[in-house]
This record gives sequence, structure tokens and C-alpha cells, in this order.
Amino acid sequence: MFYENDAGVRFANARGFTEVRAEQESAIDPRLVSDEPPDGFDIRRVADVDPHLVHAVDEAATRDIPATEQIDAIPYDEWVAHVLEHPLFTADGSFVAIADGVGAAVSLLLVDRETGRALNMFTGTLAAYRGRGFGGAVKLASIRWAAANGITSMATTNDETNAPMLAINRRLGYRPLGRRVEYLRSDLP
Repeated sequence: MFYENDAGVRFANARGFTEVRAEQESAIDPRLVSDEPPDGFDIRRVADVDPHLVHAVDEAATRDIPATEQIDAIPYDEWVAHVLEHPLFTADGSFVAIADGVGAAVSLLLVDRETGRALNMFTGTLAAYRGRGFGGAVKLASIRWAAANGITSMATTNDETNAPMLAINRRLGYRPLGRRVEYLRSDLP
């Protein structure tokens, strides 16, 4: 996997690798987003909820991400180490939407306050709640938090086949920066 560039593509192709999937990287200056999270959603900071609730929605939604390797489960302790204990993870700037007593959607944020940059680590919605605005609402909550906390650039990556999330990003004003591509060779074990 690499950021697409002519030399990298030539290198991969010359060795028998072919592109199998791609992600679009995009960024926004959160201070320029005037939208507010819509009414009618119960949106809470990850810092204020039981982390098991966040893990449940993150794990289920992660399994739906297009990938070359199947993700069957993310044990809670591994998720804690990868997400909650990540040195840049910001529970105050990460949000979960609650519906019917469960986490319906999450937006997890990594923040480097020194540089004023953030990365949307993951935004995902449980399948039963998709298409109802939950994903956009939590992502917008993270954007608003970032704007209020000195963040000047917020990046995200999304699989190029994830049309609903790419549409949310376009509506919010994210601008494409490039592609991160994954190449494989079918003759390797």
C-alpha cells in the first residue's frame, strides 16, 4: 500500500502487482465548516460513555470496510490498545451517536495539538442505522470540536467504493488530496 505516484505504480507493475483497491485521502479546514450537527440525534463525547459501547459499533462497522483481508473480530483489549491508548487519540473530540440504547455511529479523532492537525481515525455506522444521518452527525460533531480547539487541518481516508461517506465529505467541504492504493500479486502465497 502506498500513496499513488508514477514511480510507485511503475515499480509495482514491473513486478507483477496489480491495483486491488484504493482509498481517497481528503482534508478540510474545520474552521471553515459552518454546519452544525443536526437536531434529533443523541450525540455524546466518547470520553463520557462506556468504551464498550464505542467498541461495539467500531468493531461491527469496521467489518464492513472493503479490504483485501477479512476482519472477523477485534477483541476489546486489542481495540483499547489500538484506539483508546493511541497517543494522539482524543476522547473529547471523538463522538458516538446513541440510538435505541446502542452506539449507532462513531467518529474517532486523532489530534496533534502542536501542529493543529487532526486525522479522522474512523467514522462508521451500524448497518441498521445507515442512511439516516448518523455518520454525518458524528463526523460533523468531531469537525465542530476540532474547529473550537485550534485544529486547522483535518484529514480523512475513505475507500473509493464508499459512496455514502464520500458524499458526506464532499457536502462538508473536504477536498481530495490523492489516492492511497493497494497492490497485490496473485501468484504470492
